[in-house]
Parts: sequence; C-alpha cells; structure tokens
Amino acid sequence: PITSYKNITSNPFATYTGYFNHYGLNPYVALDNWRRDGKVDNVLSNLDLSFKATNDLSFTWRIAANIRNRNEQSTSKGQVAVNAPNTNTPIPASVGNASQRYYRLSSEVFGRWDKKFNDFRVGVLAGTYVRDEQTTNSSVGATNLVVPELYTISNGVGGVTGSNSLSKRRMVSVFGSANFNYKGWANVEFTARNDWASVFDESNRSFFYPGVNASLVLSDAIPGLKTPTFSFFKVSASVTKTANADIGAYNTASTFSGTGAGFPYNIPGYTANNSALNPLLKPEFINSKEVGLQLGFLRDRILIEASAYHQDNTNQIINVQVSNATGYTGALVNAASFVNKGVELDLKLNPLVNLGNVAVNFKVNGTYNNSEIKSIYEGLDRLAIGGFATASNYAIVGNPAFVFLANDYTRDSLGRVIVSSSTGLPTANTNLKQYGRTAPLWIVGLTPSVSYKNLTLSVVGEYRGGHYAYSGIGSAMAWTGVSAATAQNNRERFVFPNSSYLDGSGKYVANTNVTINDANNFYTGVYRTVTSNFLHSADSWRIREVSLGYEFPSSVFKGQNVIKGLNVTVNARNLFLWVPESNQFTDPDFNFTTGNTTGISTSQINPPTRMIGFNITATF
Repeated sequence: PITSYKNITSNPFATYTGYFNHYGLNPYVALDNWRRDGKVDNVLSNLDLSFKATNDLSFTWRIAANIRNRNEQSTSKGQVAVNAPNTNTPIPASVGNASQRYYRLSSEVFGRWDKKFNDFRVGVLAGTYVRDEQTTNSSVGATNLVVPELYTISNGVGGVTGSNSLSKRRMVSVFGSANFNYKGWANVEFTARNDWASVFDESNRSFFYPGVNASLVLSDAIPGLKTPTFSFFKVSASVTKTANADIGAYNTASTFSGTGAGFPYNIPGYTANNSALNPLLKPEFINSKEVGLQLGFLRDRILIEASAYHQDNTNQIINVQVSNATGYTGALVNAASFVNKGVELDLKLNPLVNLGNVAVNFKVNGTYNNSEIKSIYEGLDRLAIGGFATASNYAIVGNPAFVFLANDYTRDSLGRVIVSSSTGLPTANTNLKQYGRTAPLWIVGLTPSVSYKNLTLSVVGEYRGGHYAYSGIGSAMAWTGVSAATAQNNRERFVFPNSSYLDGSGKYVANTNVTINDANNFYTGVYRTVTSNFLHSADSWRIREVSLGYEFPSSVFKGQNVIKGLNVTVNARNLFLWVPESNQFTDPDFNFTTGNTTGISTSQINPPTRMIGFNITATF
C-alpha cells in the first residue's frame, strides 16, 4: 500500500530519488517538500437604517461591506538528485509570499410610498444604488535558497521575482417601481432600472432595462372556488429585460504585460497582450418571459408551484480568433445570441405527517432547462469556449450551450474501430466529433425533514442528468497503469472489441483474431490520446447535506434581556455520491477552471471530500 512509503528518510524506495514511479512523486515527499501556509480574514457587515416620515411614506438606507485580506507563503525545501535511479532532477529550494486585498462596498437608498384608495392599493418605490469594488494583488519570490529551510527572500541567490496588480470597478444605478393592487387578488407591477458601469466606455456606460409582472389569486377572486380541499389558486406572468456587465475592469482598452525577464539588460519591458480589446463593447442583455401557476390543497398542506420561462440572450461577449497579421490572436466582441427555456416544478408537503410533537415535511423540486445557440459571429458557426485541443466545450449554432467536441478512434462506415492487420492497434482520428451537452438537462432536488419538539433533522438530496463530463485524470491513470481499463484482459494481448481491418481486397472485415501486439504500449500510447475514452455520463445522485439542529426553548432565556434565541446545528456536506459505471474517475460536478467552461477536470484537482461543521446562531 502507499502508506508503506511514508518513511521518506530511511526507506530507500520512498525517497525523492528512489521512488519506483518515474512519472510521479511519492505523495509523502510532496507533502514534506511543498507547503503553503496562510491566513484569510473576511469581514462582512450590514447596516439598515429606516425612517417612517408618514403613515404612507418611508425611507431606507442600506450599507454593506465585504472586506477580504489574504496572506500566504509557499515554500519548497528543495531536493538534491545526484545519479538518481529514477532520473529525477533536482528541485530548488524556494519561497514565495503573496497577498490579496479585496473590498466591495455598496450603498442603497430608496423611498417607498404606499397608499390605499378603497379597494385599490398603490405602491411606488424609487431609489439609487452604488457599488464600489477594488482588488489588489502582490507577490514576491526567490529561488535557490542558501540556508536550508530559512524562508526569507534575502536567502535566495537565484533571483527575485515579483508582480502586482490593481483592479477597480464601480456601478451606479437608479431604479423604481409602481405597483397596483385590487382587493389583494389582482396585482400588476412595473419596474425600471438604469445602470452606469465603469467597465464600459463612456458612450456605452449607461443602459436601461424595464419589466412588468402581473398575478391573479383566483381562489380569492372567484366566489365559491376556495374550499377546505382546494385552498389556493394563483396565476402569474412577467416580461422583463435585464443586463449583465460582468466583465473585467480593463476589457475595453488594450493593455500591456511585463515580459518577465529584463528586456534587455535587466531593463523593464512590456509586451502587448494577445487579445484586441474593444472600446465599443456593450452589456449583455436577457429578455425573459415567464408564466406561473400555484395551487394549494388541504388548507395549503399540499402546495404545487409550476413555471415555464423563455429567455433570449443577446449581445453576448465572446472572444473570436483573428488573423495573426493584425498583431493579435483574438478579439473581444458583442456577437453571440442564444435561447434558454425550461420548466420549474415544486411540490411541498407541509406537513406530510403530523403526530403531535413529531412532524415530517417533504419538498421536491425539479428543473428542466434547454438552450440553443442562435448565432455566434459573422461567418462563424462554432466557437471553442474552453478546455483542451482534443476535448473542449464548444458553442455550435443550432445546439445547446454548450456541447463537447472530442476525438475518437478512426472508424469504418459501420462504426467499427479500424485496427492494423499486423499489430491490432487502432489509431486516433484527428477530426473532432460532437458529443453531448455540458450542462444538465434535468435537476431534481429532494428535501425531507423530521422534527421532534425543538429538534430537526433535514436531508438534501439531488439528481443531475442529461449531460456529459470529461475526466482528464483517466489519461494520467492509463499512463501509470492504475486505471481499471489497464487491468482488463489480465494485461494480456486481446482483440479490440467491435473492430475491423483492411484485408487484401481493400475491404474492411470484422476483426476476430488479430490481437493488440502490446497491451502496455496500447494504454500508454493511442488509448490515452483518444479523449472519448474519458468522456462519460455526468449523471449523479448525491446527498448534498444532512443537518441536525436544536432550537433552545424561549423559557431558557427568561430572566435576562440579552439573548432572545439560540440555535445549534451540526451539518455534513457531500456525504454520498452515486454515478454511472462509465464514470470511474471523479465527481462530475468538478471543473478545472472558472468561467463558462464546464464538465472538464484534470488530475490536478483534489478528490471529493466530505465536510462536517456546526453553526451557532444567537438572536439578541
């Protein structure tokens, strides 16, 4: 077992130079050599101030702050490698210090006027919102430390590296709404908002988006419709427009980056970035239409909610390839559009069972979401979103956002894998093949809970399905011979399943007896280069969370006026996960990067972990 290599000093086969695996390190050596220690301070604060000028008019001021400071040090002890049996090269001792400071401050001021006129009620709201964000990063490092395990920058003789960055963003908004209600069962509301975002050029900084929504509580509007059995009936509809300004602070002007090494003669130098940024970028817009239905039965012990939506996403900001002759490799443009549509269903049984001190509640929610790319860019019908050369997310016109493109084995007209008639080995097809979607088509949530007096046990289960994931760790496992696939056929020669070869007459015939000449070379060779081998169903069932909480009775706090309530909860997350047999690798929700790229993981991602913690909530 791997634990036998824990003694990295006295076990010659556990040392950095003596470990048996030429392609990987003893994990205990890595644990001892590389360390990262740091501290993150988060400060979250909110302040709400309200003033009621009259019975009909009130004002509210909300201030919020999110401040985060992160400081960390990364170190490497260094490893000497002289005549290493596994040919490992030396690792220099090094130290690096990094710090980040982020703050987000927001202020919202609004006034609300609410007045009743006989059967009518009118509400008007108007306000303004300001958000300020700033991120500062700095780092410094040194290599080839002279004094062992003295992790100071001055101890390095291999040169000092460093970098720093500063990013600022600001958004100012004004908003308003007008609400009209008749007898409590008929309601219509008009909304409007205008934002000014600093991330855009002055000519495009201002953008306006309105909306309207209406609802009817038919169980109140129609006499006799409401009964003890049929207790609630509501229909609703909305048409809204929203905007998205979520781009970097400097995406509308071309920027320069340091060259790293002095250019030349240790003089600072800079080079233009590869993406041609667009000063005329505009916000992305989403036009949404939604209809909804709510039903209640048995005095609302059974509640059913259903909604259907259709979203037109336009002006999507994408990076397209441009000719290298321009001096750039890509350009940021407003171009793509896609449609997003779906259905959401909720069922609440509150309570499902009620036996005095014992109550059982149950909630089920389901979402069906589909999308279609309508356009990308003039003359472009597909666009790589992110991933690897032979396994990537793509936007393709007429397909969901997004799909996988990956390479496969070379196949004949009947779909059989073509192998060599002499070696039995297949070949990888250099053309990419389209596979399934990257985002789940279905999401189902199950939330049962059981209460006994002040004690509550709740569980959150979830199903996701209808999509695919790529696990790059499969290729690494094949290379080192630790995957399940490499143990098939007892590591002996075998006939490749569903294969064919070209016979002397120039026809492809079924292969029944030509075996792969070397199974070891097959798995470390062509097998690991065919990325469809590691593309699998991303379906999963999981227990996302289990919590057990206790609410202290109010009688405990009698005789004092400081604490009004106390709740203690123990919770556990990611307890259990079930996946299809095709997924022999990792959690399909894992992703190797942020942004729009989804469903792609690598061997550099940590395995799934269970987390157990507790919360204490006090009310004063």
